[in-house]
Amino acid sequence: MRPFDDYHGGGYTMLPKLKGGNARRDYGHWLVERGQTSCAYCKMSLVDSYEHWLLLTVDHVIPVSEGRRLGIPKNWYESYSNIVLACSGCNGFRNRYEVSWREPKESWEESEFFEFRDRVFEEKAALIEAARNSETRFYNDRVAPVASAVKSHTRTV
Repeated sequence: MRPFDDYHGGGYTMLPKLKGGNARRDYGHWLVERGQTSCAYCKMSLVDSYEHWLLLTVDHVIPVSEGRRLGIPKNWYESYSNIVLACSGCNGFRNRYEVSWREPKESWEESEFFEFRDRVFEEKAALIEAARNSETRFYNDRVAPVASAVKSHTRTV
């Protein structure tokens, strides 16, 4: 299941352009009001606690810079149809995502945009999962042992 499936029209209807200036209070909250409450990538709830809510960001599935480069209409890549909730960690893993397999076009059909968005989402999700796995290994191998040692040392002092 993709996060778009719960959007109006099953995710294949163009939604309005983003409004507001803050993910937690404005456009991200718009998604929460429509039932999207977890990170689209790692599935962590972003509304079950204040601390998780502070991690709430939105991800432009097709990044704005790529939308411009590829000739996608601005009102499409800046619309609610192209955003999902993301935790700050997952959003940061692919913050500079570039589409190397698509060339710019003069004009786009809406159906083509949605197919492209879905493909980009799937690719980003796989890349983010790999990055999370790598970070988890680093944490378990390098950070957790140091944190445990520091914690044990401070108890004995």
